[in-house]
Amino acid sequence: MLTSLSTSLKAAFNRSNPNSLASMLASVRFGDVLRRENVQVRSAALSVDPYGPASNTTLVLPDDAKCATVLAGYARAGTATCGQLIPQIPGAGVGTTLFCAPSVNGNILFHAADAWTSVDVLYVPQHVSVIEVTLAVPASGILVLPVGIGSACELYEAQRTDTLSTKLVPTTPAASNATNGTVCFNLAKTDVLFSTNGDAVVSARLKLGVADSVDINALLEAVSAFI
Repeated sequence: MLTSLSTSLKAAFNRSNPNSLASMLASVRFGDVLRRENVQVRSAALSVDPYGPASNTTLVLPDDAKCATVLAGYARAGTATCGQLIPQIPGAGVGTTLFCAPSVNGNILFHAADAWTSVDVLYVPQHVSVIEVTLAVPASGILVLPVGIGSACELYEAQRTDTLSTKLVPTTPAASNATNGTVCFNLAKTDVLFSTNGDAVVSARLKLGVADSVDINALLEAVSAFI
């Protein structure tokens, strides 16, 4: 039994009626569709991410194209022997030479001792919309995200906006966060957890990746309003 409809938006795109094509492209936010394609970066220089671990060098990526998975990497120049890099799973870090991996906040980490000055990377970008909010942080250090924010997926940046302007380093989701200078989601990604061991954050600016407001797969599969 066929499950693909001849009347779906996907089928309408295949027909490409010039009278409705522009409206169809807008309905799926075609710029976002293009941004979901795998990204190839060539001869990129690395830096230290102010919102990432200082013990690694980092390829800092645009907000709308953060890394979900590294597919391949190649080192062109640096202290270590140049050549093919070994991608790691998200959150695994880069504990040894020649490793590269997505950071918790969506950039790409490299082993600091390798001291790469030029790398090629092929990666899969995250599929999220990026928002920025400034919120009050309770004394408990547990910030419950407002319902209007939507489904939080990624935590890219956190910076104090009270008496200090300290940048905080996002870490992997956890049941609690007790390390000064860091911040993380709870395991359900409904709360942002701040340290209460000395940070005493009162308010913070957060940059979050949230679920896309437009479900492109659902649109493509549904009956189309376009001929």
